[in-house]
Amino acid sequence: MVRKVERGHNLNAKKRNFPSLLVLPFSLFCLFLTVTLARPDPSGESSDPSDDPSRPCLHYEGDGCSIPFGLPFFYKRQFTKSCDRHDVCYHCGQAYNISRPQCDHAFRRNTLATCKAEYLAPTSRLPVEGQVYSVDSADIPSHQQHFLKIVEEYGMDSLEIIIETEISSLVKVHPVPSFHQFQAWFSRREVRVRMLAEWVKDLAEYVEQHAVEHFLPYQTVKDSIGSDWCMDVDKYLHDHNETIPSSSGIVCPDIEYLTCNIFSEVYFLAVRLFANSSYRRPAEFYCHESWVPKCLPHPPSTVLRFIPHERSLDGTL
Repeated sequence: MVRKVERGHNLNAKKRNFPSLLVLPFSLFCLFLTVTLARPDPSGESSDPSDDPSRPCLHYEGDGCSIPFGLPFFYKRQFTKSCDRHDVCYHCGQAYNISRPQCDHAFRRNTLATCKAEYLAPTSRLPVEGQVYSVDSADIPSHQQHFLKIVEEYGMDSLEIIIETEISSLVKVHPVPSFHQFQAWFSRREVRVRMLAEWVKDLAEYVEQHAVEHFLPYQTVKDSIGSDWCMDVDKYLHDHNETIPSSSGIVCPDIEYLTCNIFSEVYFLAVRLFANSSYRRPAEFYCHESWVPKCLPHPPSTVLRFIPHERSLDGTL
């Protein structure tokens, strides 16, 4: 009889405390965050997510991006297949000589790729998870091409600073926060809106200062029809006597894309900080099955081979 697989992964560390690494002076904690967000990707390749809507990496019991106590969290639906892959990587990485950091960075690449796919997909169809979109593709409107380049060249560094600032506020309230405290903090509406609005403002100022001839279309946020996130940003800035420069050209679909990127980073931080005990040593019982390598991160030219005996891997930073 096949036993059920425990799904102890992304954002599912029940009442788990920070690893001992975080019992450090706050300055060292911030240094850890900086290294975690900025360090190069260990494998350098995506895990090539499948476009099969039936969740091809879910063969045993699981619930995707699970949250403790049944609490809601944002972008669970969009990130579900990335979470499935992260589950498999944590369960079977040991058997394929794939370390925990490699699993986590592949998870981040996949969630960011999902954000990009949603941003670039035509509104008439759903985006394909893991589909590669070239920023220079003739099929992509020039506005989106330019905005993606801005985010890639400048925006992620800016977001890193914003997240570090938010984490510093969390640590002032909870010096050694538990996972539940981390999750609750980033679920708060005021935190979400503040992070997003500050990032939008920062990017808008960057565009106004560095863009040549305002290459993004002349259009303010409030001129664009969009979601609650867009209206929240407009209200936050208005309440703080700030505005987005009209020449920035940032519109609501851009803000939706930024929102997705923020939660991709929050998910990534959660697994890096809280999921150490979920990385299986030894690997799970099903890891020899033929579908498993397709769900693991590795360069396309590499053939993964199952290692039946337990191997000692350093899953730390």
